Amino acid sequence: MLNLNLLPLLSSLAVVTYAANLTISSHGGNSSSPLMYGIMFEDINHSGDGGIYAELIQNRAFQGSIEFPSTIAPWEAVGDAKLTLQNTTTPLSWALPTSLQVAPSNGSLIGGVIGLQNPGWWGISVKPQPYSGSFWVLGSHSGKFTAKLQSTATSHVWASVDIKSKSQKGKWVEHEFQLHPKVAAPNTNNTFVIEFQANQGPVNFNLISLFPPTYKNTPNGNRPDLMEGLKNLKPSFLRMPGGNNIEGDTFGYRWKWNETIGPLSQRPGRPGTWGYENTDGLGLVEYLQWCEDIDVEPVLAVWSGAYLNGDSTNPDDISEADIGIYVQDALNELEFIMGDVKSKYGALRASFGYPRPWKINYVEIGNEDQLSNPATYASYRFKAFYDAIHAAYPSIVIISSTGDLTAISDNSATDYHDYARPNTFAAEFNKFDNANRSHPILIGEYATIEGNRADPSDPVDWSGAEARLSYPNWVGAVGETIFTLGAERNSDVVIGASYAPGFQNINGFEWAPDLVSFNADPDRDIFSTSYYAIQLLSSHRYTHTAPMTSDSSFGPAFYVAGVNHGTTQYTFKAAVYNTTTPVPFNIDFEGLSQGSKATLTILNAPSGLSQNVPRGENVVKRTTTSLTAEKGGVFSFQLKDWVEAQSKQRFKVTDPGTGVPWGEFVFSTEEVLKIVREAELKSTEKRPRRRPRKRPIEETEEEDVENDSSDSELELEECVARRTNYVETQQPVPAHLQPVTGVRLSPLSEVDSDAIPSSGHDRVGANKRLRARPKAFNVLAIAEPLASNKVRVELLQVALEAADLAGSDERVHLHGAVEAVVEVPLLASDGGRVDHRARVRDGPGAAKGSEPDHDLVVMGAVGVALGGAVGEDVVGDVGDDAGAGVAAFALETLNLIITTEPRPVRGPGNDVPGQRLQGAALAPRGCCALVPQVLVQRVRARLDGVPLPADFGGALVDGL
Repeated sequence: MLNLNLLPLLSSLAVVTYAANLTISSHGGNSSSPLMYGIMFEDINHSGDGGIYAELIQNRAFQGSIEFPSTIAPWEAVGDAKLTLQNTTTPLSWALPTSLQVAPSNGSLIGGVIGLQNPGWWGISVKPQPYSGSFWVLGSHSGKFTAKLQSTATSHVWASVDIKSKSQKGKWVEHEFQLHPKVAAPNTNNTFVIEFQANQGPVNFNLISLFPPTYKNTPNGNRPDLMEGLKNLKPSFLRMPGGNNIEGDTFGYRWKWNETIGPLSQRPGRPGTWGYENTDGLGLVEYLQWCEDIDVEPVLAVWSGAYLNGDSTNPDDISEADIGIYVQDALNELEFIMGDVKSKYGALRASFGYPRPWKINYVEIGNEDQLSNPATYASYRFKAFYDAIHAAYPSIVIISSTGDLTAISDNSATDYHDYARPNTFAAEFNKFDNANRSHPILIGEYATIEGNRADPSDPVDWSGAEARLSYPNWVGAVGETIFTLGAERNSDVVIGASYAPGFQNINGFEWAPDLVSFNADPDRDIFSTSYYAIQLLSSHRYTHTAPMTSDSSFGPAFYVAGVNHGTTQYTFKAAVYNTTTPVPFNIDFEGLSQGSKATLTILNAPSGLSQNVPRGENVVKRTTTSLTAEKGGVFSFQLKDWVEAQSKQRFKVTDPGTGVPWGEFVFSTEEVLKIVREAELKSTEKRPRRRPRKRPIEETEEEDVENDSSDSELELEECVARRTNYVETQQPVPAHLQPVTGVRLSPLSEVDSDAIPSSGHDRVGANKRLRARPKAFNVLAIAEPLASNKVRVELLQVALEAADLAGSDERVHLHGAVEAVVEVPLLASDGGRVDHRARVRDGPGAAKGSEPDHDLVVMGAVGVALGGAVGEDVVGDVGDDAGAGVAAFALETLNLIITTEPRPVRGPGNDVPGQRLQGAALAPRGCCALVPQVLVQRVRARLDGVPLPADFGGALVDGL
């Protein structure tokens, strides 16, 4: 019995007459890698802390560094409490010296309640399930503590528990508890609270933790929803722990495996490479357990002796004389993972409860070392690690990180990264055809990050002139698939491929696009178009490539065939790109006769620019049909047939350089007298549920706590996910306010690219991270009465201005001051136009490593502008205490319900008075370049029910 699968993807522009007439053999092909599709992970975009790592409490242990000093935020006081960070003479541990003292203020009432509260990672999902928590206390409190989950908006308590104090004077004592809500909260706008009686005196807290149920109930584990999403990709390997995040910016900041193991109280954390402190709760053991939980092969990266701040002209790396220390550290790590319990580090592993060793078959030395100091990597750093590891573990495949396909040492592999445009990926189908078979290739990172240009050879513009994709789109997924089909065709040398980055928290990110986006609500994960393309490809594996003959060359159809000798199943995968005519396929499989049965599985999207976005429906549609072989055992079909059969029309878009009907299919056959198994006819993959179309946030009366409508109350991701803020005021609307009419908006395509701020991944710069050196651009806020006492302001653009700092502190992510200008155009009662304009700025803080606060600047400007609209004339600079107070005053005066509870601003001294709207940043730190396209695409796509000028077509306003 022979079975068969085929997977093509489609795109079109060139008018050609083309047919793919193929004969495929079941014998004579090359062996294929069993690891063809995998996962790359590093803590970027809060993908670890605040992401797949299930810890719900943000800043649980007040970890900090010179680059990111310890801070109270986002903790807030409960009652009349005073919160103070302290380094006590009796720390919880060497790793966690800083704690938070909660003390009654001078005005605290006897018998009153004080405490602290935490909003989680931009919200907390509350469901009827057990939550396991703990906290450490230093003090002489003799009463009880109360822990609870409650609504931030209504203070409704979802679950509460009293914990008897075990405090001992002068000693840290851990308290454990469980919370079990009876019903689900309607949204994630919830807070975790700890309270106690004020008359018990000051209490110091540290390592305050709360976990929901984790994947497979693994202790200190991961979010089940995101792990299930990964499992459904059918991956074969996990490349970890990075990525840039393994390298560190400068001395001491590298990822240190031995500081990520053991009890959480013994993990100091570190300043991550992507703009925030890492807790390292997700450490080496957790990564290995992750691999075990979803049955994937670990591909372990070890530090190679170079920091990100260095480059070939100004290296920041370890000298040849000292490199041996770090080589030994890598050997110690491998012994910890694989060593016998009688070995030093194997015994340490066993002492943590893991006597059974793990197995490592692949080790990568460093990450993207061609961008730091390739000379020292080639001359001594790689060789030092290679020789030592190979001598100790000769079976391990050692991977270099230079991206050089010729590799640099005998028996080594190489890690190739590719961030490109769809056209570029389509042109790289034969990238690995002539690769040296002696040196295996890992495609450790790849993704479409920008749209096409007229010239397919144009590379990605890392200078920042091009806007980045906010989410993967379908044409990008098609281009990526052509690239990975080329890798599959050469899977005798290609180890596997992993899209990067894998995750993005939409409330705080540094990079886009990403494979999976998410927020605090596990029911609202966003699986991208690229995710579904990879899932289909990964779900259909084979053991050997299948030789084929064809009467036509590759393009516009690109394809690969394989056979699984274990299941006697054929697999054919193809992508069609750049054609305006239907592409017929006539495929003759060796051993199949007339009447043989097959299944045809199709992925389709409305257009090449279709994206999966927050609160939107899944644009990727999947259908499965049955086919029968014709005379000679040939299966014949056209792409147009299945496109029309599903959609009743042929979809086309105009993309710079490409117009496309899109799709992807899988094709399976077996002999006519055999029953087609149910598993081959139906998809077994689990999809995220479809979500209702997004609409503006609306304020409502106090809602019934049983109401499960997530649209009836403010939700954190509403503003952040779309990078659009719907603002309502409780101030009476002045009589002269009228809806804006006749404001002419320019389509984005008509805007001079110089008007759009720059950004990009500085591939050769000192930090190799997203940088922002934007030019000034304008802001438009459209104001319109919603009711007699409400005004909605829709922020469509943000003005940011950056000037280089005088000095050489390369650790400042945004170099220079940030300035937001907001103009609210309204019509006066006499017919004249009233423009309320506000300008708010912030400069880099005095603290080393601090940077301008984008979200406070932007929202402060909005508040100031609206303040003017309702009669309050306020201006200010948020770079100091007075400025922060001014911005907070504007926001509080207008009672803006943009997002959840305000929190203290982080600034010089890390305790600036004032308020900050958590998660309201339109541009995360160091990422201003994403603002224009993020705003335009997400606003334009989801403005249902929002009255706008009839000629609304873009985002930038003429004449401001």
